[in-house]
Amino acid sequence: DLVVMGHALFEKFSGHAVPGWTAMMIVMLFFSGVQLFSLGMIGLYLHGIYEQTKNRPNYIIESTHGFSETEKI
Repeated sequence: DLVVMGHALFEKFSGHAVPGWTAMMIVMLFFSGVQLFSLGMIGLYLHGIYEQTKNRPNYIIESTHGFSETEKI
């Protein structure tokens, strides 16, 4: 995105750009960058949810007292 933005600005200031093209490209590149950033944040959020909801027990019992070993808790 930054390379294309730099090229668009270079074309604008060198006088070779089509009128309106530079502004349109910069706006489109900015919003595509915002979309990609947002998608990355959503991915991180979903990854955190996935890590928390794996099929793991809520707690682990290290030892029991007063129960026989074969009795189900």
